[in-house]
Amino acid sequence: MSSSSQFPSPKYSITKFHLSSQSEFIESLLSHQFAQYQSHHIEYRTFFSNHSTHCVVAFAGLRDELNLWKDYDEKDQSAPSTKRLRSYCRWYEKKLEPLGEVDRESLEKIRSDESYMWENFHNISSTKVVVKNEYATVLEYFMHKEHDSDLLDWKKKKTSMDLLNEYVPKMSQSLSGAAFHGLIETGWRINGGFSVAPGLAYLVVRGMDLGSPKSLDDLTKEKNSDPVAILKRVSEDHRFDNIFDGVDGFQSKLRILSQNPGLLNDYDIYVDPSSSYEDLQHFCEQLNEQLYILFTKSDARGDFFVLHAITALHAMRIILGHLTNSKHQLELVRNFWRAVVSAFIVLKRPQPLQQDEQVYVPETWDENAERADRLEHIDVHWYKLFYVSLLTEKRAPRLAPLLKEAVDLYYHQAKKT
Repeated sequence: MSSSSQFPSPKYSITKFHLSSQSEFIESLLSHQFAQYQSHHIEYRTFFSNHSTHCVVAFAGLRDELNLWKDYDEKDQSAPSTKRLRSYCRWYEKKLEPLGEVDRESLEKIRSDESYMWENFHNISSTKVVVKNEYATVLEYFMHKEHDSDLLDWKKKKTSMDLLNEYVPKMSQSLSGAAFHGLIETGWRINGGFSVAPGLAYLVVRGMDLGSPKSLDDLTKEKNSDPVAILKRVSEDHRFDNIFDGVDGFQSKLRILSQNPGLLNDYDIYVDPSSSYEDLQHFCEQLNEQLYILFTKSDARGDFFVLHAITALHAMRIILGHLTNSKHQLELVRNFWRAVVSAFIVLKRPQPLQQDEQVYVPETWDENAERADRLEHIDVHWYKLFYVSLLTEKRAPRLAPLLKEAVDLYYHQAKKT
C-alpha cells in the first residue's frame, strides 16, 4: 500500500509533517498498520475502537516534532528505535479481532438503493459492540466506491476527497457516537494521507443522530456565541438532572439525547453565517482551549471522554480543511459543538474545580518526550494527546502550562491501564 496522500494540503495547516516524507521504516510501519482495516474489526474488547491508525500517525508526528527515535538507522534494522516501535505495534495488534463477514445480500441492496444503508445501518446501535457484519458490509460499500476496478465508468469512481465531501455533510449530526471515534478515525486517516473509507463506515454504524442545530435566525448572538456561557446554562438546566437514571454507558446515554434532540436546541452555538474558513478555525481554537480547561480544571479531570473530544476536534479541523463547500464547513462546526454539548451532558455536566484543588506542577516537554521515547506499553491515547498538545502549543504558546498539565495528568492515568 502506498502512503502517498490523496489530498492536497489544507488551507489551514494543523500538522507540519506529511507521512510520505518519513523514513522507509516509518512508511513500512504505516503500510502495515493501515492495512489492518482490511482484515480486522474496528472495535475490540467490548467497546474500544481500533486505534492503530491514530497510534502510528501520532508516532510519526512526535518523531518530527521532537526528533524522537533518533537512534534509528535505515541500514540497521536492529536499531533500538526500530525494535521499540515494532514491539509496540505487535503488542497493540494482539488486541485486534478479525473483520466480520460482509452481508452480500445487504450490500447489493445498498448498491441498488443507498437509502437502505441509512435505514438499516445508521443511528440504530445503542449497544456497546457493533455487530461485526454491519461494519464490514458498509466498509465494503465505501471501498467499492473508492477503489473497485469493476467500476468501468470512471465518472462513478470516487476519491477519498469525493467521499469526504459527499458523506461527511450527511453524517455531521452524528459525530459523538462511540465517543467520537468515527470522526477521529476519519480525520486521523486524512492526517496520514490514507483512505477515509473505514472512518466513514464507522460513522455510519456508530453514528447517533442528535438532530439538526437550531436555525441561526432563531438564535441570538448575545446568548449563543460564548461556549463557556452556554455550558454554564447547560449545567443549570434541571431537565438533565435525572435523565440517565438506570442507563449505563456513553452510547446508551447518548441514545437518550438522540431520542430527544429538542433538549439541545437552546444550547446550539451561534456562528456568523458569513464566517470565513479562518473565522471557523479561530472558533475551533477557542473551543480547543475550553476542552483542555475541562480536562484539567473540572471534576472531569483527566476524563477519558473529554480526551476523546480533544483528539476529535483535531480530526474535525483536518476534515474542515478538505470540505469544498462553505455551507458544509459551517454545518460541521455547529454540529461538532452540538456533539460536545451532548458529551458534556452525558458526563453529568462537569463543574469547575475549586482553586485549592487546582494546584498542579506538570512535567516539562523534555521529560514527557523522554517518556514517549521509551515507548512503554501504555494506553495509546497518551501519545495522541501528547502529539495534539504539541501542535496546540505551537499555535498558542500561552497555553503551554495547561497543555503540559493535561499530558502529564493523563500519563499517570495511562500507566495504570
